[in-house]
Amino acid sequence: MMWILEYVRRIGTLLLLNFMFGITMFLVFAIENTALRCAIIYLIAAAMFVLDFFIVRSMGEQDFKMSVIGAAKRKNKPSGIPEGKSVYHISKEYRIYKGFLIALITVALAILLIVIAQGSESAGTRLALLVLYGWIAMPVLTVSASANLYFCLIVAGISVAYFGIVYIIGGEKGRLQHYVLLKKTNAIVDLEKQ
Repeated sequence: MMWILEYVRRIGTLLLLNFMFGITMFLVFAIENTALRCAIIYLIAAAMFVLDFFIVRSMGEQDFKMSVIGAAKRKNKPSGIPEGKSVYHISKEYRIYKGFLIALITVALAILLIVIAQGSESAGTRLALLVLYGWIAMPVLTVSASANLYFCLIVAGISVAYFGIVYIIGGEKGRLQHYVLLKKTNAIVDLEKQ
C-alpha cells in the first residue's frame, strides 16, 4: 500500500505543477501574434522543465538517502536517525527505474487522450488533452493548430526520458553526498585514533 501512496504523491506533484504550466500555455494560445505566442509558450515550457528538473532531482536525491538508511537497517547498523523518528519505508528507496516509471504513469492519460483525439477527431477529447496536458500538446500545436496530435507523443516520450534521467542525476548527487560524508567521517575517526 505504501508503494502506491508514494507513487500517487509523486505523480500528483508533477501532474499538478505541469497542469498549471499547461493551463497557462492554453491561455497564451489565444494570442493572435504567432511569433509572440510561440515565444511565450516555449519560454513557459522551458521554465516548466527547469522547475521539474529541481523537483525530480530532489526525488532521486532523497530516495538515495532513504536507500542508505535502508541498507543500514538491513545490516542492523545505526542509521543516524533517532529511534521513533524514522520515516523510512522501502517504497521510498532509490531504484534506477523509478524516475521513468513515475514519468510514464504521469503521461499515460495524455497518451490515451492523444490516441483517442487523433483517431476519433473528437473535439471534447482534444479539449480535455489541451486543458489537462497542455504542456504536452501546446508545443506541437503552437507550430500548427491543425498538426497531427501523434506528434505530441514525441513530447511525451521526451518528458519520460527527461524525468527518468533527472531522477538518476538526483540519485547520483545523493550518492556523491553520501561518499563525501563517509570520507569526512572516516577522516575524523582516523584523527581520533591518532
